[in-house]
This record gives sequence, C-alpha cells and structure tokens, in this order.
Amino acid sequence: MSVSEENGVTVNSIVQHDDCTKSTDEGTPLLPKKEKYKTYRRRWFVLGVFSMACFLQAAIWNTWGPITQSAEVVFGWEDSQIGMLANWGNIAYIFTVFPACYFMDTKGLRISFTACTAMMLIGTGVRCITTNPKYATWLMNLCAILNGIAGTVPFAGPALVANTWFPPQQRTTATAISSVFNYGGVAMAFVIGPQLVSAPKYNYNNGTRNISVSDRYLKLPISLETETQSPKNVSNTTQVLINFTHVREDIVYLMYYECAAAGLIFLCSIFMPSKPPTPPSVSASTARVEYRKALMTISRNRAVWLIALAYALPAGVYGVWGAVIDVILKPVGIGQNEVGWIGFYSIMAGCVSGLAIG
Repeated sequence: MSVSEENGVTVNSIVQHDDCTKSTDEGTPLLPKKEKYKTYRRRWFVLGVFSMACFLQAAIWNTWGPITQSAEVVFGWEDSQIGMLANWGNIAYIFTVFPACYFMDTKGLRISFTACTAMMLIGTGVRCITTNPKYATWLMNLCAILNGIAGTVPFAGPALVANTWFPPQQRTTATAISSVFNYGGVAMAFVIGPQLVSAPKYNYNNGTRNISVSDRYLKLPISLETETQSPKNVSNTTQVLINFTHVREDIVYLMYYECAAAGLIFLCSIFMPSKPPTPPSVSASTARVEYRKALMTISRNRAVWLIALAYALPAGVYGVWGAVIDVILKPVGIGQNEVGWIGFYSIMAGCVSGLAIG
C-alpha cells in the first residue's frame, strides 16, 4: 500500500494481485488491479456539523431540568411535569430508533440527518409561539417528543459518520468526538439555562431577598444573610413573586436562542454531503448486511446484550436523576444556579474519567 498527498487529499493506493492459479483470457487485465481510497478535508466539516447537532439536541432535551424553579412559577407546572418533559424524549427515542437506523441504511446519512435537524427546528419553533400556560404546556411536550425523535440519528449515527468519511485509524477519534459533544450539550445546559434565566425573587414582609422556590417546602428559611429567624416569623411571613415578567422574558429568550441554533444546524445539514466521492477505505465501500438479518443476528448475541446492559444501566439511572436534579435538591433549599453547577461538574467529571480510563 502506498500513501500520497494530492491537493490536500490523502490517497491510499491498494494493489490487489490476482490469484496466480486463476486462468487468464483476453478479458483479464495483464497488470494488477489498482484501487484508490481517498480522505477529504471536508470530513471535518461533516463531523463538526454532526457533533454540533448532537450538542444541541442534548441541550434541548435538558432545557427545563436546570431551570425548574423558574419554569414552575411561569407556567404553573408541578414537579411531575418537569420530569415528564425529559421523559417524552426518551420514550420517543425508544419507539423510533430502529426505524431511524433502517432509514439511515436505505436512504443515506444526509437525508436522515437533515430530517432530524428539521424536527429539532420545528420543535424549538413551536415553543416560541406563546407563553400562555394553557397552550405552552402542550407545545413544550410536543417539542420534547419531536426532539426525542430527532435524537435518533445523533445517538445512533456517530459510527456511520466515522465509517463513511474517515479512514480506519481515525474512526475511534471521530466517534469519540461526536459522543463527547452529546454529553457536553447536557452539561452546558446546566450552565446556560441558569445563567440566562433569572431565579424567582420574592418580596417578604421583612424585606426582599434572592431566594429559591424551594423555601416554600422548608420548615426553616434559607437566608442569604448570616442571621437566623424563628419559625414563628416564617409562619407569619407572606411572599409575593416580584420578577415574574423578567423570568418569563428570560425563558422566552432562551427559547429563541435554541430555535436560532437549530435553524443554523438545519441550514448546515442541507449542504452536508451524504458521502465522499471516493470511499476512505475498503470497509467503507463494502455492501452492508441486510438490516433485518443483521438485527436478528445481534439480538441473539449474548456479548452484545452484556455490553448494552453495562452501558444502559448506569447511564440510564444517572440520566433520569440528572434530568430532575433541581426537583430533587429544591426541597433542601439549593437554588437552581447551584444545582446547575453541580450537574455540570458531575457530567464533566464522567467525561474526563471516561477518556482517562479509555
């Protein structure tokens, strides 16, 4: 095998020698067959667009968990609604991931990816229509379902992107990059949400303090000053939300930002090529096994089930816990800003330790 550079394109030439025992005739070439496999610089553009879609889809999924306290006062939601918004994405993904994988195999990466980014754009767009709680709640749930369906390609597609565009020695890196961006989207949502959306502020008889909604669940107040108050003063204190309009506007702007990002990713996906003109390796040009047959073979493989369970059990438990971490920590008086940083550092610690162990 020889390697050469031609105008920024890496060319891997593989010479395949015919079997010497094979009979020759006038239709058999006298010289050995030579096939070229190329890698293109545009593969990094494809990986970048795909990784950003992974990032945004995960951030949209984790929109409401980090700003639970603000969302509940604006839309009148209960804790169960916050949990269900995250759960809709998981439910939609489970029911659509296998058809989406079949669609990727039959229609190609570009069409599948563009369809998913279109659903992300539609989902984030409908959330911007109104903040009226009566209608907004339905629109938020619709967005969660569409975003869950849109997550099928970003979750299941990293290996296909790596195999289609990258040579064998770069595929592990390409798959790792897109996977890290997915977790990065969840982590950054814990930071972006609380930083853009103000926490509820209440007016008390004894003054105005920045205090979380969780104080309503406490027997004793969480004071931002050093002094303490008796339970008697708390029972006689009334609270009035004084920054409702500001909190609602912050949530609207957050919806606008995510919709604009989804629109940008959708536009980039339109111009993303489906596959390179020349495959980067032999395996990239090899015909795939029929989808249904491959699925049945995998389902009977015990090792695959063990690997899947080893990943699914810890990731699933932590995923659902992280999605409602603000709901869990709210009764003990932890504000959504602090909860956001807890979620961010916990996810980043998992990413760093995973890379170190790997």
